Amino acid sequence: MSIDARIEERTARTRVERGRAVVSPSNHAAIPDGGGDLPPVSFASANAAVTLAVVSDFVFPPAWPVAAATLVGMNLRAFETAARQVRGGRIEVPALYSTIAGLTIVTGQFLPWAAMSWAMRFWKRGYRDELASARDRLRADLGQGEGPVRLRVREGLTTDIPPELLRPGEVVLLGPGDSLPLDGRILQGVGLIDDRPVRGGRGYRRGRAEDDVLAGSKVISGSFLIELRRPANESRASTLTRIALGAAGQAPGERTPSRMGEAFASRAVLPTLTAAGVGLMVGDAPTALATLRADYASGPGLSYPLERLRALSECSRRGIVVRDPSALDRLAEVDVVLVEDLAALSATELEVAAVRVFPGHDESEILRFAASALFNLDDRRASALRSACRARKLSLLRAASIDHGADLALSHGGRVIKVGDVGRERSTRPEIIAGAREPDTLMVGIDGQIAGLIEFRPSARLRAASDLAALRVAARRPLAIGLLSRSNEDRARARAAALGMDFHLAIGSSQDPARLVERCRDRNLKIAFVGECLASPAVARAAAVAVSIDADPVESAERNPAQVLLLQPDLGGLSDLADAAREYRQQVRAAEKSAVIPNLACVAGALFFGFNSMTNVAITNLGTLATYVRTMRNLRGAHDGRQTGRRTPPVR
Repeated sequence: MSIDARIEERTARTRVERGRAVVSPSNHAAIPDGGGDLPPVSFASANAAVTLAVVSDFVFPPAWPVAAATLVGMNLRAFETAARQVRGGRIEVPALYSTIAGLTIVTGQFLPWAAMSWAMRFWKRGYRDELASARDRLRADLGQGEGPVRLRVREGLTTDIPPELLRPGEVVLLGPGDSLPLDGRILQGVGLIDDRPVRGGRGYRRGRAEDDVLAGSKVISGSFLIELRRPANESRASTLTRIALGAAGQAPGERTPSRMGEAFASRAVLPTLTAAGVGLMVGDAPTALATLRADYASGPGLSYPLERLRALSECSRRGIVVRDPSALDRLAEVDVVLVEDLAALSATELEVAAVRVFPGHDESEILRFAASALFNLDDRRASALRSACRARKLSLLRAASIDHGADLALSHGGRVIKVGDVGRERSTRPEIIAGAREPDTLMVGIDGQIAGLIEFRPSARLRAASDLAALRVAARRPLAIGLLSRSNEDRARARAAALGMDFHLAIGSSQDPARLVERCRDRNLKIAFVGECLASPAVARAAAVAVSIDADPVESAERNPAQVLLLQPDLGGLSDLADAAREYRQQVRAAEKSAVIPNLACVAGALFFGFNSMTNVAITNLGTLATYVRTMRNLRGAHDGRQTGRRTPPVR
């Protein structure tokens, strides 16, 4: 079948699918799944309420019964929910809305109520639009965008085609910014590929002919001809996208962006009602109503899920799969990290063994140029070079433009520097990164002449020790890190000391690790378990947070009890995970403050300074606006940073 025929067939099929969606009852589902669209926000009733409120308050006061009937109709669900909750011994947000409705009818002040109802819908619609954009960005990060792909028809001729029409065996041309829609193999081209979202790792990877590449890999620089392999619905990227969007799903609130915001606001309902009672005693019904014009739910309600989605996206881009987003909250409160003693912890770091400097050059510039060239790469030699530069107090060329061709080329001070391997071609292959053979020697050339050679050797320092040290820095709070080992006491003690851990637990055959975790939990210690969760499900379930470093985390995701999966079976992603959890917690705390402070000011203003309801509606929405602006800045700032390359892989 020709390409044009396939596009026409797809177009016809899409029309049929859309027609079915229109007439299908499931099209009106109240709560979409993680990857679906949120229901649209209608302003019809809110606009009608504002119009009736203006008429009854300022133009034709006898019309107040119509405004009151509209108010009651718009709050029927709140009345029912509040009655049910009160019978169950709970006083939550619906009780506050019901009280506001009752006092509005008593005072006849319909405009503040209508204005607040309209504002809540406004914030809910803004949240809906931003959530859809954030989901699209998450799909794009995992290579699941909907943009066309350049298909090679024949030598020198390409055509754009939707990714869903691609088939195994076809050849596509990818350039900077393009993502691979299916698994494939590079036929031609050299450059830089970011496949951390689907493979994991500690940086970008250099792509060359004959390399296998996974769907979801993104081209950072260079261009490639890639022969496609498997259909997209069988790719790892599709599975990861489904998991990520499922974790990002949030139930919408009845009036506010999400139920998470209403849950936060419920904690303020009883104090707010108490303040209204005080206002009624010291003033009158309008004073009491003014104290109730609080909106604790809209700001946190839009910030919680959007900041959570941003954190999930940051994790996904670094090869960290967060299946349960509540793990981010718990991880920020962890006291103890228990790491299972696995073979992956035995990997050692490299170190610079020798630097051979040719006449006219010096060792410092050779190391500096090599470390700068390898800075972003998932290459064991990169960390060795950075360590050597730190020891000599040498700064790197962070802003240098690097060409990742056959050699790494950069320019500095009018000189052209090239960094490449000596005698071996595939130094950045995964087997080299894993340490399967001796590291290659690096050659540094300046202006076409050899300037120096850098040789490497395995060091005595364990790579996991550096990862755990980075975890402590990222957590920014005291952490007790211990080794959970099935070795004997002496070996476990030596291993924990080599890893820089605080303690060790030597588990014999008669001891149950899960019981030990439960005993720690009984002492109010929050435990994070890092290990092979498929082999130790009881320990994973007993811990507050379980982080899996199993060998095949994606293929076994449905069976894995862990809330977090690391795509690489090592500890390299722990510091990134801690960074994401800490930043998420900071942002939601800021959103909570933006909700609490203006609303407390509204209560104080109503009780002591004569603020009326309309004034308080304006103040509380200014607080929500501050939260909205900050959250959008965080979301778009992170995206713009990725687009311009400002954010780089972490330096370990």
